[in-house]
Amino acid sequence: MTEASKMLTPRDHREAQKWLNRMLEDPERYRRGLTRWIARKPAREACYMRLVKTIERADGSAQMLPSRRPQRWSSLYRLLEPKSIAAVAVVVLAASLTVGITRSGGNSATPWLVSSAAARTVWKTRVGEVRTEHLADGTAILLDTDTIATLDTVSGQRVIEIEHGRARFTVPAGAAGSLVVRAAGFMVSPVGRVFDVSYRGTVKIQPIEGALEVRKADDREAALALNPGEIVSLAHGQTLPRSATVARASEQQWVDGVKSFDNVPIREIIAEANSYSDRRLELADASLGDRRLFAEINIRDIEMVAEAISGFLDLDIDRSHTNQLILVPHK
Repeated sequence: MTEASKMLTPRDHREAQKWLNRMLEDPERYRRGLTRWIARKPAREACYMRLVKTIERADGSAQMLPSRRPQRWSSLYRLLEPKSIAAVAVVVLAASLTVGITRSGGNSATPWLVSSAAARTVWKTRVGEVRTEHLADGTAILLDTDTIATLDTVSGQRVIEIEHGRARFTVPAGAAGSLVVRAAGFMVSPVGRVFDVSYRGTVKIQPIEGALEVRKADDREAALALNPGEIVSLAHGQTLPRSATVARASEQQWVDGVKSFDNVPIREIIAEANSYSDRRLELADASLGDRRLFAEINIRDIEMVAEAISGFLDLDIDRSHTNQLILVPHK
């Protein structure tokens, strides 16, 4: 048994069967949800692909049998909730005797099932990892620590969804019109060249060079215009505010690691530093997190952050705990 299979639960297998049925019914409708489901636990991809391979084998057997009068086959798998891979094969075999094969151009069921799910690009960074991905048109996407993002192309438009984390987009001239960035039900249409989108509990959107238009994904009419120097923070499902707020200089400095914090609550600095490290920085007295700090710190270096905050608050650093740095009063 592989490590990946050990990570899977009976619920994962049941959900894989349900996603397969949805993809059989309407791949364009369900492909985004399938990719999100796999991104949350990468081991699920192998589970889903085993079911797809079962379809391929069933399809091959079906092509050797006499053809039958076409019928509406979507009802076949709606009538049966598969309890095992074998059950899925029965459903697919029945379907492939009708119009299932013709949907894939007369070859195999696999291409249209896989292309709708697996042709999407999923990017994922580990804790502490920051890296850049590039699109064919020259667009650069800098992915921050602990980020999951997906790329899809629909009718020539590139749709990038921030599932979790943060990214900076640098878009070459002339390419902005075909790019849309989404996060938690909000949609960003770039007019300019450089902008940040993050989703960690709340959505934050900030243009760096050039303007942006922000909309709710289900409302293509109302839009909020953002200009460089502004930022908007949005909770999932909330309506768009009438205006943005002024962005702190440190908001856009994460790309270099060294940030100039100007009157920023210490708890916010600690939270950001912890997002880059497996070692956790904590305050023994949580109330000290409300104190505000003026400092220039490499936010990706947890030791440097601990030294800066401990010096400012006149505290010691307790390193006696595994993977923890605790700021405590002098002994």
